[in-house]
Amino acid sequence: MDIVQAVQNHYPDMVLGVGFVVGNDAYGNQVITYWDTTMHPLPSQTDLADWWTAYLQTTQNGVIGAAVTAVLATGFTSTTAGGKVFPMDVFAVAMLAGEYAYLQANSTATPKSLRALDGSVWSPTQTEFFSFSAELRTFLATIEDKQWAKEALIATVSDAVIPTVIWGAPTVPQGLTATPGASAGTASLAWTANPDTDLASYNVYQDGTKVGNVATNSDSLTGLTSGTQYTFAVTAVDTSGGESAQSTAVAIVAP
Repeated sequence: MDIVQAVQNHYPDMVLGVGFVVGNDAYGNQVITYWDTTMHPLPSQTDLADWWTAYLQTTQNGVIGAAVTAVLATGFTSTTAGGKVFPMDVFAVAMLAGEYAYLQANSTATPKSLRALDGSVWSPTQTEFFSFSAELRTFLATIEDKQWAKEALIATVSDAVIPTVIWGAPTVPQGLTATPGASAGTASLAWTANPDTDLASYNVYQDGTKVGNVATNSDSLTGLTSGTQYTFAVTAVDTSGGESAQSTAVAIVAP
């Protein structure tokens, strides 16, 4: 199981491949490469970690809870009652516990009849009922152990290592153009604004070397040598510091 199920448990309408896309990086970490922010806000790393923990807790709770439920549904088999099986639902447990306390306080009391799962009725003597109750307490202790095991598993899951989710790199900028400036040694760059919702800025590269960082999809260059050809490219940078690949390069001769 992966973070996909955790996301869909939190946002059932986020369909994989439509609302969001998940992949893996070179190290096997999960990568969310697309998220439809028109449906829900972009989740943070903390959000994803919390959702993953909640998913694991629910899963473990379900697995162990199912085992406990199966035992309760099977019921309690009493050797004292000749192998009869009695329902172990909440009512039965509460009734038997109360009846046992009543018998302890009233030594001459007679136990009520008990109905087994097969529909038969058993009317125990006081001695038989005390033996029956002892068997019941042992059985309930077993169930209780299962409940403790469930809580221990949930505690372990809470401390589990949460998978690292690395956001995909920003989209590569498109439509870069370079225009010689009106003054000697100047030029201007412009490109299409990136669609990424977590975009922070753009890096500008001149002949393969980073020469600037701008917040908008344009830049003015100065200090160029007239008559010299230059090659420019730009990259997008997201709020997590991730950087896209360089755009298609463009070349101009400085005026």
